[in-house]
Amino acid sequence: MKLKRILPLLLIVSLLFVLVAGCQSKTTTTTTATTATTGTGTTTSGTTTAAKPNLGTSLTIWMKKMQVDSMNTKFQDKCTAIGKEYGTTINCEIIAYEDFPQKWAAGIESGSVPDLSFMTYAEVGVYKADNLLTEVTSTVKEIEDANEPIYDNLMNPLTFDGKVFMIPMWTESQILYYRTDLITTPPKTWDEFKTIAKQATNASAGVYGAGIGFGKGNSDAEWLTRAMLWANGASLVDKDGKPAINSPEAKEVAQMIYDMYAVDKSIPPSANNWDDAGNNKAYISGQAAMIFNTGSVIRVLKSDNPDLFAKTALAPFPSGKKGQFVPGIDDGLVIFTAAKNPDGAKELAKLLMEKNWYSEWLIDGAPLCLPIYEKASKTGIWTDAQVNKPFVDQIPAFQFIGYPQQYNANAGQVYNLRIINSTFQKILSGTSIDESLAWAASEIDKVYNG
Repeated sequence: MKLKRILPLLLIVSLLFVLVAGCQSKTTTTTTATTATTGTGTTTSGTTTAAKPNLGTSLTIWMKKMQVDSMNTKFQDKCTAIGKEYGTTINCEIIAYEDFPQKWAAGIESGSVPDLSFMTYAEVGVYKADNLLTEVTSTVKEIEDANEPIYDNLMNPLTFDGKVFMIPMWTESQILYYRTDLITTPPKTWDEFKTIAKQATNASAGVYGAGIGFGKGNSDAEWLTRAMLWANGASLVDKDGKPAINSPEAKEVAQMIYDMYAVDKSIPPSANNWDDAGNNKAYISGQAAMIFNTGSVIRVLKSDNPDLFAKTALAPFPSGKKGQFVPGIDDGLVIFTAAKNPDGAKELAKLLMEKNWYSEWLIDGAPLCLPIYEKASKTGIWTDAQVNKPFVDQIPAFQFIGYPQQYNANAGQVYNLRIINSTFQKILSGTSIDESLAWAASEIDKVYNG
C-alpha cells in the first residue's frame, strides 16, 4: 500500500492536537458475546421483530484516549454491550493520540488495519489521497436519517468530489478566554485585541495581555494565526492553490503580531518557544490575561482553580475586515480500504452514533467535546451560557485548513509541516517580514506544486 504522503506525516503528526489528546498509555478491551442472533425473529407473543444489523463475527476498533476517563470507560462499555447484543467479538483499543501515526503506518504496511479507527479531518485528506480510506457517504446519510442532521459545515473537510470519507463523531472549538478582573469588555475585533492586550500587560507583575505561543510544534498557533490571516483577507493559497501568503494583508497581520511581541511586549518573551501547553499554563498560572483555547482550560479551572474560574469569561473570536473566522476541529471514525470487516464497521459506527447514548457520552466531555448534531447542540447542557453555549455558538463560523479552497491533502501537509509557525518564529526572532513571508510562499509552493 502506498505510503508516499504518510511517511513525512509521521514525523510531525504526533504533535497534532496535543491540546486535546490525553497522553496516557493505551488500554485494550475485548468483548465477546454468544447469546445474540441476527436476522428476523418472533417474540413469545408472536410479534415479528426487526432484523438486527449483521456486525459479523469480530470487529476491531481503535479509539482515541479522551481526556475525561469516564468517556473512555463508557465507550468501552458501549462496545461490550454491542458485542453481547449482536454476538460479535469486539476488540476495542483506547489509544493515546500521539501513538496513532505509528499504529496506522504499521497496520497499513502489514495489512492489519482496524475495521474502524479514530481520525481527525487534518489526516483524512492525506490518507484519502493515497486511496487508503473507504467512502462512507451512505453511512453518514443513514446516521442522519436515524438521528438528526449534522452541521453542514462539519461535512465540508470530509467530502471530496461529493463523497464522504470520515464519519464525524464530535467537534471542538477554540474560544477567547479573558480575565474579568483585568479586562472589562472583551475585544470584538483584532485591532481591539491588540489594544486591550497592551492595556492589560503589567510586565513588572509578570502579567501579559496575550498568551500566544509560536513554538515549532504548537498546533494552537497554527490555528490561531490562520484565523487572524483569514479575518484580514489573507490566506496561505488562493482558490487555484497558488501561494498567496506573501500579500499586503498577510504583512499587516505579521506586523501586528510582531508589534505585540517586540514593541508592546504584551506577549510573554518565552512564547516564541511554547508548545501546546504553553498558553494553558500561562493562563492558569495568571501570566496571561487572554488566550485562545478549547474547552480543556475551562474544565481545569472549574475543578482545580475555582478562584480563577470565577474571574474568567468566554468570548467569540474577534473579527477582521473580512469577518469572523474560527478554526474548526472535526474528529471522527474512518474505515481503511484494507479493513477485514468494512460492512460490520459501518454498522458499528451507526450504533455508536445513536443519539441517546451518544448525547449522554458526550456530556462527560463538555465543553471540550461538542455535538455534531445541530438541534441537539441547542438543548440541555449546551444552553449553559457561562460554560458550554459560547463554544457551541462558534461552530457555524468554523473554517478549515486549505481555505479558500476546500480542505485537501496539500493543505494538511502544509499544516503538518508547521510552515506558518516557522514563519512567525522567524519574524519574532528578527528576520524581516518580507523575507519570512517569501520563505513561507516558497515552502507552500513546494507542497502544492512540487
